[in-house]
Amino acid sequence: MSLPVSVKDSPVAKMMIDELIVRKKKVEKLERTRNQTGISLFILLIGLLFFGFDWTGYGLLGLPIHVKGSFGMLLFVCAAAGVARLMHVTKKTDKADHEFEELREELIQRSEDFWKDDHNWKQRETIFKQLVERYDINLFHR
Repeated sequence: MSLPVSVKDSPVAKMMIDELIVRKKKVEKLERTRNQTGISLFILLIGLLFFGFDWTGYGLLGLPIHVKGSFGMLLFVCAAAGVARLMHVTKKTDKADHEFEELREELIQRSEDFWKDDHNWKQRETIFKQLVERYDINLFHR
């Protein structure tokens, strides 16, 4: 998890970078979960449209559809649970992304304090390049 270039002069910077990597991985995992949930919900809704509803007669809110038996009701309940899960995962993803961005901006702001002289400033550039290449975390600008 840690970078090959060590942050010798500033253990606080190393802790912040490590935490930034952990938060980035958490955001990516939640985004994958959100995408998978959305795709599953879409497939479930398509199944509900084709196999869960009977399109003859008047049943649901005066529309010419009604739910087909227990299978249709099961699909409907699963779709409702899928919508609730998608909303929950989206909320968690947004919160994790916001926390990641806050820490990233704090590290950018404090980078001048962590790497003061020229040698350390070159080390900073190396570390930031590695973060972009390995973890897709850009700390060069806000």
